[in-house]
Amino acid sequence: MEPSAHELQLMRDYILLPIAITIINTNRIEMEASTATLRKLYSDTAMIMISRMREELSAVRRELQERDILIKDSEEYQEGDCSYYPYALRGHKGQLAMNREVIRTSVVACIHQNIAEVVHMVALQQTLDAFKINAY
Repeated sequence: MEPSAHELQLMRDYILLPIAITIINTNRIEMEASTATLRKLYSDTAMIMISRMREELSAVRRELQERDILIKDSEEYQEGDCSYYPYALRGHKGQLAMNREVIRTSVVACIHQNIAEVVHMVALQQTLDAFKINAY
């Protein structure tokens, strides 16, 4: 049985989110050790992003479990430019193949999307705060 498009996306998210979290956390640690003027801003933003991504990963894991999908990431193997992730889908076995460039591009897109969402949240909060001040 072939996974649906949504199930494939869940499997990709299960694989890509931990990579993105690791990259952001590594950058956060480097930034905290730097002397950059805005290091606190970058570090705090990174922590918000990591928290949001961990919540998303938990939701992905729950949905995979509900759909009886098991990704055997410990059995991942690489061949050429591809990584292969064995999975079991409702009793049927298969492999999810992901090209190294696709992984890199997808992780960068995930990070950029999360940056945009955090910036949007801050802008929205500032707008709400300004509205509250003007309302009094």
